[in-house]
Amino acid sequence: MRQRQTGTVTDPGDRQLVRERTLDAVRSAISDGQLVPGSRLTERQLCETYAISRTLAREVVRQLESERLIDVVAHRGLRIAQLTRQRVREIYAVRTELEVLVVRSYVEAATPEDIDRLCAIYADLRAAGDAHELDRIVREVTRLLWHMIDVANAQVAGDILKQLVARVNMLRFMSMNMPGQIALSMVQIEQTVDRIAARDARGAEAAIRVYVEEAGRSAIRYFDAQGATDRPS
Repeated sequence: MRQRQTGTVTDPGDRQLVRERTLDAVRSAISDGQLVPGSRLTERQLCETYAISRTLAREVVRQLESERLIDVVAHRGLRIAQLTRQRVREIYAVRTELEVLVVRSYVEAATPEDIDRLCAIYADLRAAGDAHELDRIVREVTRLLWHMIDVANAQVAGDILKQLVARVNMLRFMSMNMPGQIALSMVQIEQTVDRIAARDARGAEAAIRVYVEEAGRSAIRYFDAQGATDRPS
């Protein structure tokens, strides 16, 4: 695991900040493959890597378990959750319908200034795509989604997507490792943004559905190419 020290907590007021920062760091390590699915994770490892207390480490573990990013395996302790083809299919099926809902609500709620902001975020995303910088692509596409969720006030969809975000980002890395997928995704996201800017709700819904479903197929192809199976973790 890459060392991402957060510093020792000395002020109780900093406790929540350190907890969230540590959670974000571990989620990122899982998403980008630093923490390999199936590998062991311990509270001591978290304490040493992120310079946090054992109490905070336990809180982080409980949150990661609630997000299904780690599994408690009998007689083996904590393991980074492993994806199966069935889990991948389910995640993309749920993600598709949630993002369609978010896009529909965004078109209804967005002001011209909101759409300008959306286009600006997409420009940053496109620059990351042109540079083939996977970490930056994942960060910008997530920022794009959070912007739409906030403007759409899609609280329920947003809550569910936030529970899925680390697993979705893990799958994004998988999907974008397939040849040509980055360029295709950029085109499909641009089509979605264009339809939103035109206030074409149906067109935007159709475009986001095509984008997410194709990303899902790409993730499955990558998954299969690694010789993965449907065995549970």
